[in-house]
Formats: sequence, C-alpha cells, structure tokens
Amino acid sequence: MPRSRIEGKAWISHEIPRLRPATVLDVGAGMGTYSNLLRALTPGASWSCVEIFEPYVERFALHAKYDVIHRADIRDFAWPMAYDVVILGDVLEHLTLDDARGVWATARAHARFVALSIPIVEYPQGPENGNVHEAHLQEWSHDMVLSELDGVWRWQVNPKIGAYLARGVR
Repeated sequence: MPRSRIEGKAWISHEIPRLRPATVLDVGAGMGTYSNLLRALTPGASWSCVEIFEPYVERFALHAKYDVIHRADIRDFAWPMAYDVVILGDVLEHLTLDDARGVWATARAHARFVALSIPIVEYPQGPENGNVHEAHLQEWSHDMVLSELDGVWRWQVNPKIGAYLARGVR
C-alpha cells in the first residue's frame, strides 16, 4: 500500500533531523509520508524521491512534496549524486533477499546515513491498486536485519515494525 504503519515514524522523525541533512532521498515515496513528516523538520534540505509506480506521482501530488522525482526501480536506479540521508521506508520487504542486500549496499555507498523502516513479523501483502510492486516478497525479523544489513548502529523495535539507522560508506 502507498502508506505505511505509524510504528517507528516518531522515532525516525526524531532521529533524521538530528543528522542535519542537506539532501534526502526517499525511496518508495508512495503517498509522500516521510516528506509530510520530516520536510518541516529539515529546513533548507533538498528532498528527492524514487517512485516505481507512475500513477502514485499524480495521485498523491508528489511534485508538491519533493524537489526532484525519479520514476525508477531502485534496483536499476542511476544514482545522480550522494545524499546525506537515504530513507528506505517499507521498501526492502518488497524485494527478494538478494535484491534487498544489493539495494542496501548501494544506498549505503551513496549516503552518509540510511534510515530503514521494515515489518519485522510475518506481514503478508499482495499487489494492491493495480500495483504489483506492493507485494511482500521477503519476511524479515529484527535479528535478520542486524545480520543481513551492514552498518546498522541505532534502532527502535516496535511490535510489527523495526526502525533502523545505518552509517553510510561515503
């Protein structure tokens, strides 16, 4: 679904402004939740997004929420620059484990910090609203996040959603 559970949002909304980002990339923007929550808390920051599903751009008025919109699959994204913060908000569960690892490594290579929000319990979901990319392909747990995704240094675990911060390698 183009929106996500509220769990973890308060923690991420507290942590990202503390990083003082000048540039933010929101991967899988959906309805623009992270821009809605954080744009006012990151004054002067340039906000970009990657959205795979073209109809969401107009349906959720993403042009009003982001300075730059990239219509792309993050697995094939041609990163135009490095970012201070890359947000992977409810993205990795929509990928196979191998693809998720690759996206994670690439995001870390192009960021000072990566923020992740992900279901950490069984959370089945199929295609929705004509969007096949909404299907969950990989189940995650907190332990799996820590063992599979390098660089994680802070987190908050909620009943269904884990929120994580990782250091990038740029």
